[in-house]
Amino acid sequence: MIAPGKSRFLPILATLILSGFTCLSLLSYLRARGLPLAVALMDIDHFKAINDNHGHGIGDAVIRHVSQLIQASLRQGDPLFRWGGEEFLLVLPGCGLDEARQQLEAIRRELRADPFPMAGALPARHQPGGRVSGDGLAVTMSFGLTLHGDGEPSAEVVRRADRALYAAKKAGRDCIRVDRAVDLRGQPR
Repeated sequence: MIAPGKSRFLPILATLILSGFTCLSLLSYLRARGLPLAVALMDIDHFKAINDNHGHGIGDAVIRHVSQLIQASLRQGDPLFRWGGEEFLLVLPGCGLDEARQQLEAIRRELRADPFPMAGALPARHQPGGRVSGDGLAVTMSFGLTLHGDGEPSAEVVRRADRALYAAKKAGRDCIRVDRAVDLRGQPR
């Protein structure tokens, strides 16, 4: 552990991580190795309503809960980044779309099966931002999935994953949408 005030590089590193620079560099590096590379953007559904209805402390705890569930579902070495607010970016090296979609579906099912525990949960009621029941706060995610193309800028891959995520939100949330602009060999379709 670095003592406070002992490293002038920590603020720079935090800026790089928050900006996504490290993630985009990693995407480029992994794709250059020639393996298929699936990229998924994931967003907690109705997160603003979770914060509004239950407070920012609960919202922060929901983010931790979700990230722990995702990480427990991943293969060793699959990088997961907090992309912004309630968004995560998942990199799946060596995965085609079918295998990546299966992995995302397992994450989606796990989230639905494991609500966020809340002390004094109220009787079941539906509201944006999760259903609260005796089991806790139901939290769902939407997913946008794509493959990284040969020679394609990593920022473009993330834009395509984001468009697929938007399609999942538009389709009613709690689902996976796939951008198929690139085939398994990384070539445009």
